Parts: sequence; C-alpha cells; structure tokens
Amino acid sequence: MRLIQKTDQQGVLRLVASDRLPGQPAPTLKQLVASEHDDCAGSAILVATDVAGSVSGAIRCTLRRKDNSGMIEWLHAKEDYDVIAGLIYAAYSHLGTRRMLYAGMSLAGLPGMLSPFVSGIAERRRSTTARALRAAKFTPAASTLYFLRKLGIRESAYAQYGPLDRITPVSGSGLEISLSEDDGSLLAKATLYTGDNRYWRLCHLTVRPDSRECAIASRLLKYCFKVACVRGARSIVMTVNEDDRKSVELLSDHGFDHIDTLTVHQRRP
Repeated sequence: MRLIQKTDQQGVLRLVASDRLPGQPAPTLKQLVASEHDDCAGSAILVATDVAGSVSGAIRCTLRRKDNSGMIEWLHAKEDYDVIAGLIYAAYSHLGTRRMLYAGMSLAGLPGMLSPFVSGIAERRRSTTARALRAAKFTPAASTLYFLRKLGIRESAYAQYGPLDRITPVSGSGLEISLSEDDGSLLAKATLYTGDNRYWRLCHLTVRPDSRECAIASRLLKYCFKVACVRGARSIVMTVNEDDRKSVELLSDHGFDHIDTLTVHQRRP
C-alpha cells in the first residue's frame, strides 16, 4: 500500500469507472486529482498493487475540519474482499481510529451534478465492499435510494403546464423548471442538471404546501421529462432519502426504477 503516483492514475480511473451505476459518468483525471475542499485537510489517495505492479485497489482519505472526523470518501477494488480489507486498514493508519470515521461520504462531486463520486456505497452492486466495512466495525449511518427513469419519444409530447412556466439556467450546467399560477405566484419548481447529456439528474423538486394534494408534483415531473427529452437526454436520475416515502411513491408511479441503495457507513472511536 502506498500513496498514488502519476503512473497509477489511469489504473485508478479504470477502477472507479468499473463501479459506476447507470447514469454515472466516467471519472476524469481532473476529478481524481482535485485539490482539497475548504472543509478538509490531509487528503490522500492510497493504492494497492498486485505482483505485477498494476493498481488493484484505491482509496481516498481526508480529515473534515469542522468536527475532526475521518472520511473515506471513496474506495474501489473490483469487489476483491482482501484488497478492500487492506484498503480499510490503510485508512486506519492514515486517519487513526480514535476519531469518528465515515465511509462513502464523498465531498468530490459538485452539488446537483452527476458524479462518479456519489455519497454512499451501492448495497447491491458493491455488496462485498459493504460486507468488508461491516467486518471492520462500520455500521450504516444514512441511506439514499438511487432511481433512474428512461425517456422516449412520448415524453417530448407532454404539454407545458401554464403560460407562466419558466426554464431558467442555473450554475453548474443546470436548468430550474418552475410552474406558476395565472397571477404569477409560484406553485412548484425543480432543478435539472445536464450531466453528460445522455443522463440528466433531477434535484430539489418542491411544491407549495397548499398545492401538494393537487397533482402539481406529477405535472412538474412530466414537464421535466419533456424539457430533458427535447434536449437529448435519454434518462433521468434522482436520489431521495429512503425515509421520504412520498417522493419514493411519486417516482415509482412515474416510471422510475430503483437501481440501488447508497449507504454511508460510520465507525465510532
């Protein structure tokens, strides 16, 4: 186990890419070598290598300044249990065990953007990683559900809801979709991020409290489908808290498939 070297970078990128969920873009070198975030210190990427010197696993560790907790932002090893266990042990050596540790709490993705470094370990796709974390005395801390909805020609035919609807660009390659009443008062809004232009991400879908029983969320969702579809998107991804049953029901009723559950793990001192 050692610190990453320049010659390891492409091997690490391939490891990360092999664990992608549908809708996650391929990682880039810029993302991999991104500098520390304002709230972090002591970031390091450690790699494991096989007998031929090829990268067989990689892990990014950092300290979070606000509470001095240790963060395993991500780890990838093609679901090889022994390599994963070795990476976790290396993280202990780098971060120490006399502090709160979190695994899978990524700080590398931009808010709202599709990223190969999403928070949480995919419980289905990466069951071996989850098992290795449990063996290392990590326990689940929080989970989000990862949904995907494929788009087709019929989505582009959805009608606009009202004459005062707006599509407004927002930072980070996003579009804010808003529905308003005839008097201009806001009914509901959502944000779409364009991702790699095939997969878009839906975020922050909110409906005015007095309109939540009026099918406004359904109409806004269909309008988002249309906006994404006519701009070339093939699918929409959305993550919701596992306890948000209304959002889960809304997505399920509108053709979203539950792809995986993303779980952040924690280990107490």
